[in-house]
Amino acid sequence: MGWNEEIALERRAFFQTPTDIPRAFEYSKVYAKAYSNLIREKTAEASTRIFGTSSPPGVVVYAFGAPARNEMLGYSDADVAVYRSGSSGKELAFRQQLIDTLKPFNFTKIDTPVWGTLEDITTYAKTSVTEANQIWEAQFITGDPSMQNNLETTRRSAHDTQTLARNLLFQFLYFDQYYRRKKSADYVNLKYCTGGVRDLLFPAWYAQLRKGFEPNLRTTPMERGLKTLAEEGIIGNNPEEYLAAGATLSYIRDELMQLNPGDVDGRWNETQAEKMSMAHPRLFASGKEIEGHLNRARQFVADAKEKVRTGLCNYFRQTTSRAWQQEKNAIIEKETINEPPSVFENDDLLNMLRIWRMGVGFITQPSAYVTTLASSDSWTILASLLSHEALPGEIIDEIIRRRGCTKGYEYLLEIAGRNPQLQLKTVKYVLADTSVEPRFKTPALKRAKELGIW
Repeated sequence: MGWNEEIALERRAFFQTPTDIPRAFEYSKVYAKAYSNLIREKTAEASTRIFGTSSPPGVVVYAFGAPARNEMLGYSDADVAVYRSGSSGKELAFRQQLIDTLKPFNFTKIDTPVWGTLEDITTYAKTSVTEANQIWEAQFITGDPSMQNNLETTRRSAHDTQTLARNLLFQFLYFDQYYRRKKSADYVNLKYCTGGVRDLLFPAWYAQLRKGFEPNLRTTPMERGLKTLAEEGIIGNNPEEYLAAGATLSYIRDELMQLNPGDVDGRWNETQAEKMSMAHPRLFASGKEIEGHLNRARQFVADAKEKVRTGLCNYFRQTTSRAWQQEKNAIIEKETINEPPSVFENDDLLNMLRIWRMGVGFITQPSAYVTTLASSDSWTILASLLSHEALPGEIIDEIIRRRGCTKGYEYLLEIAGRNPQLQLKTVKYVLADTSVEPRFKTPALKRAKELGIW
């Protein structure tokens, strides 16, 4: 029996009654162990072919994403990081060999970033948000012990709570608008919606802020975050209901993706509810029953995110000045800002808040304030600007040409690629570049096809 068949059998054996669904993360831990064993086996195969030994010298393999979070349920990506002491031909050949050995298995995709040296890890941890999250959640699977020690030393030296707090604030601002873009009258996007799967990450990020990263995780990061919130008195001392809600939401989305291969978000509506009910009569009496489970789960997950928002505000009250708090409150209370501030302050937190509340007239008639922000080297400032749908195309072009293809800033290409003000010349510039991984160019490529130039 192959690995895929074994996983399918274990899944069917675990989910026998409706009461098993809120326990889905118990199953995910079993799946994560099976996944790690598979990666160890395939790492040994790839290493033997490239290095002539079963353990790759100077290389370690880590899980990130759902495998690292113990949230694999069956329809998951193979998120596997190959961290290296350098970028020698053999190390990169090993990475490709490992990818090739994983292709026969039932992963939605194999996500193995090209970057991964110790220098890269320091750069991305200090610069970006998306890749930094990957670094903090990464969990060791196998590889060279000395390289593992070097990597953990690098992670500890790059860890900075102020940066994590800034990044968490950005995630609140970014995802709130991204959910609006993903909203549809025809379905609920279970990955990108209020109380959706992406919101499960907020308790995990909060635990990283308050307790640091966990190199030997034995639970789910969501559970770790909920316990942190409980210890701080922000939620009750019994976070199990929240965890069960997260498990229920994750299970329903995973089942939805299995019913509709290719739908990696999980597009949910009444038709899909009935389809799922017919596929699993022993678990669900009707589509309406599933809808009830889902709505309740989303309410708990959304509430957990709001509890994190409370915790983050408490953190800022403890670590920032009264003047900062007063201005922050004034910005939050005013829905839009239509005029630039009289004085520029070199404060990423304040500037981020201002950017996300800039009125259309403010940002389409660029002031010295906006152009100063656009010349920043702060990833969160540039990402915030590029997320504003009224940002002039000329400023988008300037940001992308200056920083978009620079190591640590590549995700800016994805954000810019979704901006309606993106200009044709910027699209051509991005597609002509050969230094950046193709995955960052997907939105630009989509725009190029819409414009008929690809």
